[in-house]
Amino acid sequence: MTQMKHRRVQVLLFLSAIFLIAEVACTDDDSGLPTGMVQVDAPIESVEIIKAASKSPNPAMIVAIGLRNGCEVFDTPDLQRDGDVFRLTISNLMNVDPERACTDGYRTVTTAILLEAPIKECKKYVIEANGVGRDVLFTYTPFMELDAKVCGT
Repeated sequence: MTQMKHRRVQVLLFLSAIFLIAEVACTDDDSGLPTGMVQVDAPIESVEIIKAASKSPNPAMIVAIGLRNGCEVFDTPDLQRDGDVFRLTISNLMNVDPERACTDGYRTVTTAILLEAPIKECKKYVIEANGVGRDVLFTYTPFMELDAKVCGT
């Protein structure tokens, strides 16, 4: 039994080393990004704040992001809050390798970012998404909730 456990540990260590080598081989030395890819600001198609779950307020920021071609991929969101102002930076990874063929089709990806309280229903918040400011109203359509606040009523 001990020999079998020892053998499993050896196999796991071997596989871990292989995965580590593969990861290093597929990334640029300095940036840690995949080879042939650079980080760029994502085009922001839309931003809204909605209710994410049945208990109030449970807000989430829903962001639609553009991908310029078939090789571009969603990378990372970074959200900072200062009172009623949210500063959102979203990046994509863009192909710069001339040897890699990419389709030309523009497409969108939607991501949800959960927000921490306090967020007030029917209140406008400022979202600066990749440097562009917008006023966004936190609103939702209540479904079978007696205490739900409907904006404008």
